[in-house]
Amino acid sequence: MSRLILIITYKYTALFNFISHSAKTFLPHFKTCQKKKSISASERMAENLLMSASVEVLLQKIFSVTTENINLVFGGPQEISCLMENWFSRSSEETNVVQAIRQELEKLKGSLSNIQAVSQDNLRLHDKAVIVRLWLQKLSDLADDADNALAEFGYQILQHEVEMLNQEKPKVSLFFCHSDKKAFRQEMMPKARGISNKLEMINKEVKDFLASEKYGVTTASSPQVNVVQEVGFLIADLKITENEEKTSIENFWSIIKEKAGVSDEIPIGLEDIGRYIAEKCQGLSLAANLLGGLLQNKRRDFWLSILESGVLDKEDIISAILKLCFENLPTPFLKRCFAFCSMFPRNSVIERDQLVQLWMAEGFIDPGLGISVMEEIGNQYFDTLLQNSLLEIVSKDNFNNVTHCKMHNLVYDFAYSLSSFESITFGESDQDDIRQIQHLALESFTEETMKIAKEKARYLRTLFLKQNLPDHNLLNLNFLYVLNLCDADITELPAFIGKLRHLEYLDLSSTKIKSIPDSACNLYKLKTLRIIGCNSLKKLPKDFKDLLCLRHLHFYYNEYFSMPYEFGRLSHLQTLPIYNVGKECGPPIGELKHLKDLKGKLEIRNLDLVKDKKEAQQANLFGKPNLQELELRWIDPEKEEREGPNNDENVLEGLEPYHNLKSLRIEHFQGDRFPSWVMKMSVKRGSLQLNNLVEVKLESCTRCKEIPTLGTLPLLQNLEIVELSEVSCFGSSFYGGNGSNTNTSETQATKSFFPALKSLTIDCMPSLLDWKEPEEISASYEAKTFNSLERLFLRWGPKLMTTPSHFPALKVLRVESIKSGSPLESICNSKLTTLTSLHLEDVEELTSLPDELLENNTNLSHLCIINCHSLTHIVPHMSGCSAVLQELEIKECGALQEFPPEICSLRSLKRFELSYCPSIKLFPNLNGQGGLPSLQSLTVSECQGLISIPSEVLESCKSLQYLWVTECENLIEFSPNFQQMPNISFMRITSCPKLNTMPKGLGALSNLANLRMGPLSNSMEFETFQTCFTGLQQLSSLVSLFLEGQHHWNSLPEELQHLTALKKMTLQDFGIEVLPDWIGILSSIQKLVLNHCRKLESFPSKEIMEGLKNLEKLEIQDSDLLARKWMLQNEPDSEWFKVSHIKEIILDFYEVSDPIVWNM
Repeated sequence: MSRLILIITYKYTALFNFISHSAKTFLPHFKTCQKKKSISASERMAENLLMSASVEVLLQKIFSVTTENINLVFGGPQEISCLMENWFSRSSEETNVVQAIRQELEKLKGSLSNIQAVSQDNLRLHDKAVIVRLWLQKLSDLADDADNALAEFGYQILQHEVEMLNQEKPKVSLFFCHSDKKAFRQEMMPKARGISNKLEMINKEVKDFLASEKYGVTTASSPQVNVVQEVGFLIADLKITENEEKTSIENFWSIIKEKAGVSDEIPIGLEDIGRYIAEKCQGLSLAANLLGGLLQNKRRDFWLSILESGVLDKEDIISAILKLCFENLPTPFLKRCFAFCSMFPRNSVIERDQLVQLWMAEGFIDPGLGISVMEEIGNQYFDTLLQNSLLEIVSKDNFNNVTHCKMHNLVYDFAYSLSSFESITFGESDQDDIRQIQHLALESFTEETMKIAKEKARYLRTLFLKQNLPDHNLLNLNFLYVLNLCDADITELPAFIGKLRHLEYLDLSSTKIKSIPDSACNLYKLKTLRIIGCNSLKKLPKDFKDLLCLRHLHFYYNEYFSMPYEFGRLSHLQTLPIYNVGKECGPPIGELKHLKDLKGKLEIRNLDLVKDKKEAQQANLFGKPNLQELELRWIDPEKEEREGPNNDENVLEGLEPYHNLKSLRIEHFQGDRFPSWVMKMSVKRGSLQLNNLVEVKLESCTRCKEIPTLGTLPLLQNLEIVELSEVSCFGSSFYGGNGSNTNTSETQATKSFFPALKSLTIDCMPSLLDWKEPEEISASYEAKTFNSLERLFLRWGPKLMTTPSHFPALKVLRVESIKSGSPLESICNSKLTTLTSLHLEDVEELTSLPDELLENNTNLSHLCIINCHSLTHIVPHMSGCSAVLQELEIKECGALQEFPPEICSLRSLKRFELSYCPSIKLFPNLNGQGGLPSLQSLTVSECQGLISIPSEVLESCKSLQYLWVTECENLIEFSPNFQQMPNISFMRITSCPKLNTMPKGLGALSNLANLRMGPLSNSMEFETFQTCFTGLQQLSSLVSLFLEGQHHWNSLPEELQHLTALKKMTLQDFGIEVLPDWIGILSSIQKLVLNHCRKLESFPSKEIMEGLKNLEKLEIQDSDLLARKWMLQNEPDSEWFKVSHIKEIILDFYEVSDPIVWNM
């Protein structure tokens, strides 16, 4: 059987090489007459590019999988010889059948040698793209059949292995038992023979065609056509009309240099070529990135070939460059991987690991390099696509690894144009020919897509589905490799999922499923299972251990999630975000022993259930060298009482990780002291330092009295120390001042501590009193400390009195809930000049900022002071930061009485919020200062003492977009001329009971979209209120209006009738008796709210109300007179029938559709 498959694989390869080489040979000839050919022929050739790569991928997969399966089943050469002899010698009848097949295949093998000698150079196939496509299509279909047969073969092997493992007393097995083997061979032999016959037919068809056309013959070693020359022909009509971003020629050349890797030293002759390329590309940014990636590590002759090919002279230059980049991808596997990216919806942010695991499941990663390194190869493919700008970086993790990417719109269009013959993707497809469809991405099944699923079920490999899950269709998708139901509207996974037995990737994330059926444990080939965000899922099926091929399990649940028993059997597992040590019959920590391939992050929970150091050592964390992040968690004692004795110190001692670890987190550890490997940050009795640590977090270790040595870790960038309640001092153990592991390149008189640290958080430390300077520990050396620290967060250290004073790179400082102002004074001393953001909250004894703080830190752009009740003034002067300060936020500072006079000279200020500061009475005047020309948002709220906001200050805010003035009980002066502030789009002026004047020029606010006005002074006359709305007809952008009037105002401002764009209007506390007839003019209004209009009795006529065609919702509250007339449903002037056509009506918070219902 194995030999039969290998011979067929050989035949495939030979025939495919001939067709592929033939296609390349006639490309130049086709180029000469491309102007005469139809668009469809050109498009067909573009499809052939990917189809050719697809067939080659399948052939290599078949050969590799065949070899792998044989080794998997039989072990090695000696075992193979013994077992094959046993297999093929059961009966003379079976032997004769096998020998007959072998003889037939040997004949076919001989005939195939003729194909290799067929001419390539003299093929003048000017218009034969269709014929080549048919050959490739037949080969593709045949390869799919072979792939399916091998898939069945592989599944049988895995099923047998699972059955053997599940036997109570395993027996030595020679693959299958005799009866099973005979049935399996009788099933597989006809399939293999059929594939052989079909392949011979294709062989004959190709030979007959060549004979009839009388083409010459050449050798398989004939020179290949230059890829750059081919591109001229390959430009299909992929028209790109989007306005592409452009840059200067100089920037274009800089991008090419950087991407091509010649920024530092430009080889002779390349700069002239590069600049000429930049001019030809007209400064298109995407072209620069694509060409830069293409030219990476290429010689001068390749750069010249780009110019000479004519690619840059094409009208659609981006399309031409994209095709050139595609052709230069080094392997057919990588080409398939790129095209597959179009399976995601346009503009999607794609997770790197997810993409690589999908490529694996689809068979797009070269298996010939070995299954054990598939993820590594996949990540290399991903990096290559990034380097070539075919993917773009979206985000990175703390270790600078790219985690998410996306595709530029034009790149997406190109990828989709390549794969459209075999894919239908979320409404992107206009594919009429469904014969080649292998990948479906759907919102839901339609009649058309159901037809595809039925007709192509045998060849469908991929299904992305967002909504319904039709049982009867999936039953036939026996060779589905990928099923992505992420975000699908499903609550239950049907039991037949287990029949999709070739599934390698299953994503159920963000669904409402409550369980995974036991039948899913028959998916023996499953490599990736994603169940992130399935909040109703409480456990995995009991036979989960049978998924022997599982490599990636993506999930994240709380510590009560039940892990399956015998988890350690999943020995190929690489991704396991969490492991909950089991209670009672759940899996112990020792199940981790066999998971040696774990990579990335591992979080171990419920460590309080581990008895002692010996049991902890069974996890063998030191034997997992590929782990990057380790989180060790005990149960939170505040949430759940522990059972049994506290052995945390011994348990943690037994959990030594491998020394390559990059991130370590320890939570809810309740030992009195950390074990030695944590205290010294070294393992194997101190022989191996944890010098690769980039991130350390110690949280809720409430009984520990001493901090570990962290200052000597050379790569540590992020450190969080949270709720170490018994620690009172950061001293020598924190820095490592005794000399171990300090920077040996420095002199004995100088030592560096925390040399790479960028972010430090010290939070919830109720006993911390003293954070020492390194110099206080030892006077024998000069300490360089926190030289790279950019972010410092101190929170809830009520006793903290002292801190270091040397932070030469500090940019962001946040101090919260610290009683004394001394730490702030120490940190913000005269040497600090680098701050860009300062946030102070609940610093009880702070009376003012250090005098020189704002003057010295000229790059300070954000200043926030909240709940500092002793603060009487900010600083004497703000002149130092006047040029750069962009955000100023002052809240809940009850003693603050005034601002520095320079506050009206902050020309870069964009957002200013002043809230809950009752002692502020006056807003500074301009006094010749430049005002606030950049201010975009101004909020003044709950400032009960404020009496004036000078008009000249407001009118200087030419960029103001958001204005909020509310709850200022004593405000009497607020009357700016809005003609000077034309950019306001949101305005709210409410609850200012002493405000008797109204601002002017409201009609000049052409961008105003949202307005809320009132309540204002009770003594204000309606005429005064109405003057504010003069010129309202010019407000074509106003869509939301909320007006609160007075009970004695018996009319509405007449200007409101001009607001024809209004969609929502609320009228509150007006004394009107009837809505004016002009209300019918507001034809765009969708929601109308009438609150506390107690005198309101009626609406306009039914005809007028029906004229509000877009009105969908009417809300009425506290209007008793109107409610009484509402009930007169049998009278002609009933208010109900005037508005009964409105879709939704709410009366006093009750939704009604009939007046009788409301009355009840």
